Amino acid sequence: ISEVLNINVKELEGRLINNKHFVWLKRHLTPTEQQKLHNLGIPGIYFINDQKRIYPQKNLFSHIVGLVDIDNNGISGLESFFDDYLKNSSNTDNIQTSLDTRIQYIVKQELNDVIKLHDAIGGTAIVMDVNSGEATLGVYEMGSVLKSLTLAIGIDSGEISLNDSFDVSTPIKIGNYKIGDYRGGKGVAHIIQEVGITKQKEYFKKL
Repeated sequence: ISEVLNINVKELEGRLINNKHFVWLKRHLTPTEQQKLHNLGIPGIYFINDQKRIYPQKNLFSHIVGLVDIDNNGISGLESFFDDYLKNSSNTDNIQTSLDTRIQYIVKQELNDVIKLHDAIGGTAIVMDVNSGEATLGVYEMGSVLKSLTLAIGIDSGEISLNDSFDVSTPIKIGNYKIGDYRGGKGVAHIIQEVGITKQKEYFKKL
């Protein structure tokens, strides 16, 4: 059994002498393993039909599709989010995504090549429509992108100039609150105080 299932003898013995009524020897056997084990003719060994999630594209979409554990419970990604729905046999609708295997594969290969070329830790790629410039993206807060836009608004509106300076060494006061930060990144907050929320919104609408 140890040789067929590639399990350490000591580990196998530990499983078999624990006096349990039922013991898993191995889950998700290959057809070859099952046949070899069957041919041993050892009494007390039974086979149970089971299901196993297969990922034909391997890790191409693993960060989105997610993974299941050995009992087919979703533990990440779409597998986890729709776990209850997928387990309900009365649900016959398929879950459809906008993922494009062909494009995703090409982008993954190109990105991996660039990461390897520059000995980088990681990288990001965005696919755009060459005709319209449209890109299909996840919904995220814009984050630091807003800093550049706010700076541009301040200069374009004439509320600040390139010669202006702002003290970022102390917390900024908004209403009754004092807000500090880790790396002195409050300069943009000072700029928006000069520009004003109303004018900022007007510019964002134009963008």
